[in-house]
Amino acid sequence: MKLKINSRGIGNVLLIALLVLLIIHILVLFGVVSPDIIWDTTITDKASVVISEWIAIFFILMFIFGILLKLNYLPMKSLRKSADSILWIMSLYYLLNIIGNFMSDNPIEKLLYAPLTLIMILMALRLIFAKDLDPKHRRRAQKRPQKIRRAS
Repeated sequence: MKLKINSRGIGNVLLIALLVLLIIHILVLFGVVSPDIIWDTTITDKASVVISEWIAIFFILMFIFGILLKLNYLPMKSLRKSADSILWIMSLYYLLNIIGNFMSDNPIEKLLYAPLTLIMILMALRLIFAKDLDPKHRRRAQKRPQKIRRAS
């Protein structure tokens, strides 16, 4: 049995995951949540936390923008070609994140964050190579002539 995974569904799940990450980073930025939940013990002073959070928020917003472009949720045809580039950057960014997770002393980062990040990379790669999101592909599929059955 061949498992067919819907690219739009994967994109939507990835969007939800990134929105959750964005909310967590904003809560850390405003001091509602301890930075230890994200940064382990590598960042301790307030200034470094603020800078790191703004960088993380920037990248998350860029990734959300790329996914919205890829899923054709934004009517910006001139920028649609940049969606794959943004998703490649996302994959590389999270690959570096996985390396950091495995180098951490915190078992939660190794056992929870690293696998979740790997899943996000796989979803991003699935979107990069998705052909079913192309508007031209959808139009061609809709224009296929229907086979007419004739009564014998």
